[in-house]
Amino acid sequence: ARRNQQKTRDSLFGYATDLKAIYSKLMVIRVDFGYKQAVSRTNLPLQRIEDDWEQLLWYIKIKFSDSFAGYAVKLEHGEAKGLHAHSVFFLDGNVVRTDARIARIFGEYWENEVTQGLGVHFNCNTSDYKATLKVCGLGTFTGQEPAFRDGMWIIADYLSKPDVMVRLLLPERTKIFRRSSLSERQKIKLEAVQKKQ
Repeated sequence: ARRNQQKTRDSLFGYATDLKAIYSKLMVIRVDFGYKQAVSRTNLPLQRIEDDWEQLLWYIKIKFSDSFAGYAVKLEHGEAKGLHAHSVFFLDGNVVRTDARIARIFGEYWENEVTQGLGVHFNCNTSDYKATLKVCGLGTFTGQEPAFRDGMWIIADYLSKPDVMVRLLLPERTKIFRRSSLSERQKIKLEAVQKKQ
């Protein structure tokens, strides 16, 4: 389990640093998506969370098609929250601004459209939440600054931690964590950047 966690953490961290090399400004957004407590204690999240999250991702890819760069998501189960999804989205910061507002758009779409009022979200990109972090890997980064690298390491480490409860609740799922991969266009850009170095 520890080996798998390290592999997942290193994979996400490497992916994020590749994206930072591709995009001169990279926006990192983190939002947690779940269901209201009355709903989270039923079987509804078990039946729906993956489909609901895919619907949200489809919306984000279309609504932010000119800036969407990638994502990572981990399903988790907590006693208070029930089944929920810790999600990180990467956007081209040259195209979009105001990360907290965009995170709110994602959260409101989850609550109002995807779950039809049954969902809740937590926006980690608010200035109040970011102020509580010792190292903030959220927001828009213009270089390989320590805040980005250290912050992404913390995020990758957190998202890669195993969750035994989710495995019991969703035994058919082989992976409770997933992330996107570099597109062909992104790979070409990364190669060009690496050649210049």
